[in-house]
Amino acid sequence: MAKRIPNDKFRIIKVGREALFEFICENIIAEQDRLLNLDSRAAVVSCFEIDWEKGELIFLVRNERARRDDLQLPDEIDLGLLMEKLADT
Repeated sequence: MAKRIPNDKFRIIKVGREALFEFICENIIAEQDRLLNLDSRAAVVSCFEIDWEKGELIFLVRNERARRDDLQLPDEIDLGLLMEKLADT
């Protein structure tokens, strides 16, 4: 049951750096169908990279393959380089 906040009282949460990253990633995953214009039945694997100094995040998805060992992104995809070269979308 949701609680009310009495007058002149506060509810405060603190989210650390790693938890903030997790929160952002989980919310992007939850909205990925809408954000990436995907069919909700699409089976995808997602990957993230974040640059805390620049305050930038890159999110990448690809088709999920049937074999379990294919769930990793290919070595030729350099998320750091993508982050450096890709403009904000």
